Amino acid sequence: MEADEFDRSFLALSPFASIITSVDPDHLDIYGDADYFKEGFQRYADLIHSDGFLVMKEGLPLKSKVRTITYAVGSETADISVEEMRFDHGFFVFDVRVGTDYWLGLQLGIPGIHNAENAAACIAMCLELGLDEGIIRESIKTFKGVKRRFEYHVRNEHVVYIDDYAHHPTEIHSFLSSVRLMYPDKHIVGAFQPHPSASTTVNLLVVLSTKLESKFDAMPPRKAEHLSSEASKKQLLTAQEALAYLSNQKDCVILTIGAGDIDRIVEPLTKALS
Repeated sequence: MEADEFDRSFLALSPFASIITSVDPDHLDIYGDADYFKEGFQRYADLIHSDGFLVMKEGLPLKSKVRTITYAVGSETADISVEEMRFDHGFFVFDVRVGTDYWLGLQLGIPGIHNAENAAACIAMCLELGLDEGIIRESIKTFKGVKRRFEYHVRNEHVVYIDDYAHHPTEIHSFLSSVRLMYPDKHIVGAFQPHPSASTTVNLLVVLSTKLESKFDAMPPRKAEHLSSEASKKQLLTAQEALAYLSNQKDCVILTIGAGDIDRIVEPLTKALS
């Protein structure tokens, strides 16, 4: 199951084992500041059963009372590390170092650097629970993902359209880096909705283009104007204006990004592009 930190509901769980992917500050309207946010995750980690284990992204500032397995991308020190990601004949492929062993040529059912990193965490979890390499490989290859996570809606000779829920700067950077890895020569146009709360209505979209992936590193939360000023080409549009703008794009990769209700334009945009 997925544990949600948004309203601290994950503190009501009693996990035998858990994966913690990040403690990057989020939902500060609930927690107040980054220190209280981190404290919430530390309290969650302390809930893991004494006979269980924790799978944790390498470098997270958490202390664990139980056995801990670390994972990362391109690490020499993590217990499990993703290596050599590439896009090969239509498949997202990567290698994994598991301790001192190497698993070569794993195919991932859904593309993306962040998905490969998450797969490494799942590999660690599955190995600890006794599954073998063959079962794990096949499961990763055939996993179809979840809605609004690197979700393709259009793929033809004129345009590619992908929708993703990413809304935190780290998530957005990873998503855009993955798109650039897969489509290095394509022009990229993205519509991003800043997300102060889940109840936000689509009344402001920042439309960005070209080399997006480096623009989110220092993005302050909820500052659409700042985000727009940092992009190489930008416009502030309403939902309907963004829909009209994106519907007329050709020979490019189109992205819709955000966790508000930007998903309301996904269906009409898909129809227009198709």
